[in-house]
Amino acid sequence: MFLALETRRGRVDSRRLQKRFPKLRGYHKLATGSRRNLLPYYEEYVSEVSKNDMAISLELSVFLTVICDVFEPKRILDLGSGFSSLVFRLYASNAATKPEVWSIDDSPKWLEETHDYLATNNLSTENLVSWSSFTEEEQGTFDLISHDLGGMDLRARALEEVISLSRPGGKIILDDAHIEDYNSYARRFLKKSKLDYYSLKHFTEDKFGRYCILVVP
Repeated sequence: MFLALETRRGRVDSRRLQKRFPKLRGYHKLATGSRRNLLPYYEEYVSEVSKNDMAISLELSVFLTVICDVFEPKRILDLGSGFSSLVFRLYASNAATKPEVWSIDDSPKWLEETHDYLATNNLSTENLVSWSSFTEEEQGTFDLISHDLGGMDLRARALEEVISLSRPGGKIILDDAHIEDYNSYARRFLKKSKLDYYSLKHFTEDKFGRYCILVVP
């Protein structure tokens, strides 16, 4: 029942999203180049650093790159460091106007792994911060947020604060929407908060069935 409903939502929301943001109507053409550029990095990452069922999917990595190319965010918040940190910092290294990128994690060990991985690829290691330290100070708002922080309990608890970190009209990506309890919780919260959101199943579903939700405050 859940999967069938989500499949229908994904089809409907893909049309809604492309109607709202016409630049995404050419998504699959845009995605082809991004996938080609990211694939060597991704294959190396899931063979030497993490596993492909633990790292964010290649499909989501491509979507994040396309979103950056289309909307040119000035401030990016990467919640849950790892391959997404490379995606955003690789984009930043090639962008005409360099965005400010923050990568946050609840695991000091994983922040260290991410630091080493970025350094190996000659990418910026600035603004790698623990979640506890990040929340202790006012950091302003962000144009693009990827929320893949910690375990699902922390992810759900942090959702309200994450939403508050987005500027109006910003984009928030909620990963792991295939997990029914988290999906239901997030949708209830978003409806109660009267926020626009879209299933990205059509764009980001991977071979494990993982996909995302896009929130536009």
